[in-house]
Amino acid sequence: MDDLKVAVECDDVPHQAVGAADRAAQREKFTRMQLERAATLFSAVSEPGRLKIIALLLEHEYCVGDLAQALDEELSTISARLRLLRMQGLVKRRRDGKHLWYSVADDHVVELVRSAIAHAAEPQSIA
Repeated sequence: MDDLKVAVECDDVPHQAVGAADRAAQREKFTRMQLERAATLFSAVSEPGRLKIIALLLEHEYCVGDLAQALDEELSTISARLRLLRMQGLVKRRRDGKHLWYSVADDHVVELVRSAIAHAAEPQSIA
């Protein structure tokens, strides 16, 4: 089941402008497991409250109390959202005494969120 590969081809460029070798280079293969994992990640950031947390964490790390204050939310709400984001590998934490400091997990998360927000800011066109 995991060996199922799905071919994804980029069709944004007219075929006459792109040779067969170029199209082959644009094609990537993803396993079903990778696609399901990606869908789970998108689901985790699909809730605006969780996305706001990650957007703040793009700037620098925060402790739960600072996030709650910045977002005007209850500590329990922020903690629950952080728990889910952490379980999905989107944020990480470090302990400093009694405080837990949260930050984005890696550059993939930074790129994913920045790209999504930039895409959302673009005017929508109906094709």
